Amino acid sequence: MGLLTASTALSLVAVAMVLLAALDVVRHDQMTTTARVRLTVALVFGLVVAWLQWPFLS
Repeated sequence: MGLLTASTALSLVAVAMVLLAALDVVRHDQMTTTARVRLTVALVFGLVVAWLQWPFLS
């Protein structure tokens, strides 16, 4: 098995952040600051992955 690419690693981190944010919301029954930060980080990582996958940049 080869090394992870940057976009794969960022995608995995983004998915983990979304899952952790969902877990926070379920545990606290409301949107906490931590959940908002995690969702923001996931959004930023998702945008970076989309930028890395952009066909015209390769």
